[in-house]
Amino acid sequence: MQRPQPVIIALAVVVVMAAGASAALLGSNPPATATGSGVTTTTTAPTSTTTSTTVASKATETRPTTTEPRISDPAEAAKRLFDAWQAGDRQRALQVATPGAVSELFALDRRPRPRFTTCRSELPRFRCHYAIPTANGVFFVDMLVAGGASAGYRVVDIAAPLRFANPADAARHLMQAWVDDDKDEARKAASKAAVDDLWDGLKDDRDHPPTLAACTPREGGFDCSWNARHDAGISMLVVGGASAGWMVEAVDVVGDSD
Repeated sequence: MQRPQPVIIALAVVVVMAAGASAALLGSNPPATATGSGVTTTTTAPTSTTTSTTVASKATETRPTTTEPRISDPAEAAKRLFDAWQAGDRQRALQVATPGAVSELFALDRRPRPRFTTCRSELPRFRCHYAIPTANGVFFVDMLVAGGASAGYRVVDIAAPLRFANPADAARHLMQAWVDDDKDEARKAASKAAVDDLWDGLKDDRDHPPTLAACTPREGGFDCSWNARHDAGISMLVVGGASAGWMVEAVDVVGDSD
């Protein structure tokens, strides 16, 4: 009778070796996961961690600086202010003139358009003129320019005196200022005494103002008479000349205008 023990021992060794191999395979690869009717094998790949260092560089910002232009010619400073005034651009005007000069200039009517005549030296300053030869009222704009060629020039003051080409225009300007109840405007065409006499003496309805009758020559100037309601008589003494212009020097209100 044969003895089977060696065969059984050999088979046992083979089974143990196979089990060890299976365990090794299962250790290196995860088991399959069932999803529905199929089988998805999940493989975990080795990961590597990479650390990147970002160096922040500070960019230098170049911001434009707003600087006023340096103007080495007084006539050019006056021209730039004049052009800004005509364009109604206060910000541009403030680049070449003081705030006070800009305010004075922009308070003036831009029409009719003055034209440049000259800049004359009044060292260390200059006066630049823009004229309206045929205008009544503001007949020139005088710009006072200060500074120097190295530091630049700026307009620092504005003068815009009124000149009336004839006696009737001065008288009308004064009466219109009375209609508007504007003594400051009246002073542009008359003396303070004349303005006070007109305001104190004329009590007529401003909605129905007097009308100019005539301006006739008299000693020392012209007498401009007005027709008013309620039989009031108004006479204005206007003095001056064609070159300097005309101004109302005195006012006489006769009769009760109430």
